[in-house]
Amino acid sequence: MVIITLLSSSSSSRDLSMLQFNIWQEGTMIPGGFDAIADEIARLEPDFIMLRFCDRIVNALKERGKTYYSFYSYDSGLLSKHPITDSSTIFPIQNDHGTIYKMKTTVGKQVCAVYTAHLDYL
Repeated sequence: MVIITLLSSSSSSRDLSMLQFNIWQEGTMIPGGFDAIADEIARLEPDFIMLRFCDRIVNALKERGKTYYSFYSYDSGLLSKHPITDSSTIFPIQNDHGTIYKMKTTVGKQVCAVYTAHLDYL
């Protein structure tokens, strides 16, 4: 997990945490793997999570008393502890190899943009 500090013009700061996973088959190839992933996210409570299976993990985290937000994406995905105000596909534009997504949220009074990428082997 990476911690970044968000600085604002009012000289105040806030730490934000980011967690990125590259998980084979949503953790389902290992007994209890998916639940272990959900438990670890619930334990760490990162602000932003980059992974590929958002809807299922959002529901699993809700069962653990944690609220996260996401948006539809074809491949790579983003979860946010903070409500998402906008999201967009950056790449592919047409039949490209891989995906890059962007989401925006507001933390305090600061607008934040977070990107995720998953490029294929080509």
